[in-house]
Amino acid sequence: NVPKTVWYKKSHNSGTYGRSLLLDFVDTEFDFPKSLYSVEDILRCFVLDNKNAVILDFFGGSGTTAHATFRLNKQDGGLRKCILVTNNELSKSESERLKERGLEEGHKEWTEQGIFHSATMPRIKSAISGMKSSGESLTGNYAFVDKFPYSDGFEENVRFLELGYVDYDMIQRNRSFGDIAPI
Repeated sequence: NVPKTVWYKKSHNSGTYGRSLLLDFVDTEFDFPKSLYSVEDILRCFVLDNKNAVILDFFGGSGTTAHATFRLNKQDGGLRKCILVTNNELSKSESERLKERGLEEGHKEWTEQGIFHSATMPRIKSAISGMKSSGESLTGNYAFVDKFPYSDGFEENVRFLELGYVDYDMIQRNRSFGDIAPI
């Protein structure tokens, strides 16, 4: 498939198949998630014939690229891998709200509100398991190309890795061995 410059397709509506679909999987707001089906169509243009492709998304956001990769693999029995990289940033308004409460970056509640912890990781876990983090089955159905209930999930393996910063002075004083020993 040769991709067009502009696609006008119902399935590419980011309000319905980005924002609303994401809310079916996670209980958090996320600004401007892409339509699951538009990302799936983009991937189909470039990796449909490569069932072992490695897809890299350096701006992983809410996890749409991984979710679309799961769908492609289910459709054709592919073994594509998807590597997402995202930070755990907060929106400006969320950062200000937490600062007003006396919290700073690094605080447990701050970390839990970041996009990796509140959107990316829960979405990927829910998509695979077919269940929300609360343990209830997902309701709703995938549309377009292959249609099946969200609750069916996917047969995928996922590993989450989280990088953090270690104070150089603490390393020099042999006080952070536990933090760097796994390296």
